[in-house]
Amino acid sequence: MSDSNLRYVDLSGADLSSEVNLMPPQTELERACLQSSHLEGADLRNTRLAFTDLSSSYLDEAKLDGAFMRNVNLHTTSLKGADLRAAELDRADLSGAKLEEADLSGATLNRADLNHANMSGATGVNIESLEQAAYSLEEATMPDGSKHD
Repeated sequence: MSDSNLRYVDLSGADLSSEVNLMPPQTELERACLQSSHLEGADLRNTRLAFTDLSSSYLDEAKLDGAFMRNVNLHTTSLKGADLRAAELDRADLSGAKLEEADLSGATLNRADLNHANMSGATGVNIESLEQAAYSLEEATMPDGSKHD
C-alpha cells in the first residue's frame, strides 16, 4: 500500500492488521468503507478518516492519536486500549463501541453518539466532560464503570 490517497476505497472485511502500518503518515482514508475490518495495532496517527465507515471493525491497541475522524462510523467497533489522544471525533457514531482502557486525552467528542458505548477504564475523559460534549450517552458505561442514565 504505497498510495497515500485511499479515499472512497472499499476494503470491507479486510484483514489489514499488518498491511496498514506500511501506509505513509497522514494517509487519506476519507469516505472509505472499512466495515468489519481488522486493524488491530494499526498505526493510523494523523490519518484523515472523516466520513469513513469502520463499523463493526477491530481497532484494538490502534494508534489513532491526532486522527481526523469527524463523522466517522464506529458503531460497535472495538477500540480497546486504542490511543485516541487529540483525535477529532466530532459527530462520530460510537454507539455500542468498546473503548475500554482507551486513551481519550485531548480528544474532541462534540455531538458524538456514545449510546451503549463501554468506556470503562478509559483515560483522559470524565463524566462531566462527556455530558457536556456528547450528543447521547444513553446506557453508556462511564470511565469509572458506572452506567449513564
